[in-house]
Amino acid sequence: MSDIHFRRLHHADLPLLAGWLREPHVARWFHPADDWLSEMLEELGSQWLEHYIAYLGNEPLGFVQRYDSALAPSGPWSSQPPGTWGLDLFVGDTSNLGKGFGARMLDAFIMQICWPDPRVERLLVDPEEGNLAAFATYRSVGFRPSADDVEIWTLDRDGR
Repeated sequence: MSDIHFRRLHHADLPLLAGWLREPHVARWFHPADDWLSEMLEELGSQWLEHYIAYLGNEPLGFVQRYDSALAPSGPWSSQPPGTWGLDLFVGDTSNLGKGFGARMLDAFIMQICWPDPRVERLLVDPEEGNLAAFATYRSVGFRPSADDVEIWTLDRDGR
């Protein structure tokens, strides 16, 4: 069993997230921070978008969100087949960078949250060009570039 586990985001988590979103390693890719926080607040309890805090033991480790690509606002994920859910994530505290926690967090999230959900057949990520850490993390858990769109990386339930 993984020492990483997840809890759905609560209003009380917003100050923690605000701090993480302002960390340089997060702010570079998740910007502007206020837009992310506003979206999280607006979509708490949504059916198409779910936010989670990842924990390593009892300590907050990072953030993961998943979204149903069929119900999300239009984007590069819109052409994906039904049952496709997108993921966004980051390790929050700089002291946890470079230790493999991103890959461990992503793998644990997929195994604990995504694959047990019968609505999920495919996962996608859309890393920004230049985010080498994200590309390495996604590749390490099995994501591969989509044949249809090089900006989208996918992982199917059946491993394709």
